[in-house]
Amino acid sequence: DVLRSLQALVVPCGVAALSDVVNRTAEDTMESFFLSETLKYLYLLFDPDDAVYTHGKYVFTTEAHPLPLALGLHNASLFERPSFGSYGGEGGVEAH
Repeated sequence: DVLRSLQALVVPCGVAALSDVVNRTAEDTMESFFLSETLKYLYLLFDPDDAVYTHGKYVFTTEAHPLPLALGLHNASLFERPSFGSYGGEGGVEAH
């Protein structure tokens, strides 16, 4: 349904924006993010897994840039609280 709705908005110079979604009044404009973000999201949602992109291994930024989930898992260790063990030396202090 989403793709059919978008196809109905195709005009000679791009895809028209709607000023009113209830009565589908089209404007003579196309937002700059439509091509760079919206269509990229749609493509990545429906494309098959391949060597470039594998579903479930990435998360998208708000600008539709894919970031590997493994990157987040790796960086999560940077935010872990350090564990305090015995403080070496005579009269050492042990945290509880």
